Amino acid sequence: MYPSTIIGKTIAAMTMVAGLAFFGILMNVIGKAMMSSLFGSSNL
Repeated sequence: MYPSTIIGKTIAAMTMVAGLAFFGILMNVIGKAMMSSLFGSSNL
C-alpha cells in the first residue's frame, strides 16, 4: 500500500520528515533526562 498521486506522495513525504523530527526531539529529551539522572548535571 503506497500513495500513487502527487498529493499523496507529498503528504507521505511531509509525514516522514515530521516523524523523523519528532523522533529526534524525543531522543533529545530522553538523553537529557538520562544525563541528569546518571551524572546529576542539568547544564549540559
